[in-house]
Amino acid sequence: YDYFNNEKSIYYIKDFIATFKFTVSGVNTYMKMWMNGNIGRKIYLAEGPKAGGFDFFPSSIRNLTVPVVVVKQTGEAWSRPFIGVFESYSSSEPESVKTISSFHPIGSSSDFSGLEVTSKNLNKEYIFSSVNENETVSYRNIKFQGSYGVVSENQNEFKYLFLGKGLLISKGDYSI
Repeated sequence: YDYFNNEKSIYYIKDFIATFKFTVSGVNTYMKMWMNGNIGRKIYLAEGPKAGGFDFFPSSIRNLTVPVVVVKQTGEAWSRPFIGVFESYSSSEPESVKTISSFHPIGSSSDFSGLEVTSKNLNKEYIFSSVNENETVSYRNIKFQGSYGVVSENQNEFKYLFLGKGLLISKGDYSI
């Protein structure tokens, strides 16, 4: 923390969004971060050192201070995991994420986290994450057993399944 300047902090229990903006060659570029909220979370915003050590960056970026977000939590994180979603976009390629909401199906353990990410074109990704790989979680006709998995829909039509680590992910007639 010795390298940070202009530090601000707040205790915050709700989901939050941080948006960072910088301009390169006249183009506004953004990085949006969504993170789930929880009790005992403290959010720090600060300026880090200049990005000068990255010679491959244009000079307009190397001379900027790096924005920093640090999220700390009182207590352990197994039963209150952190989830972050990042999206970069620019004035010429606008953002595509419309909404992000977390879900926690009835009966699922406290170390399970789920996200529903809806794009502006109405595509949806259901993201499943759990510390307990033996637990089976059901949500909206989806079954999941593992550490990480994604179900994608294109305007309510099945698109794909992804099982990063686990034993099962299924939606309707499709399963891995």
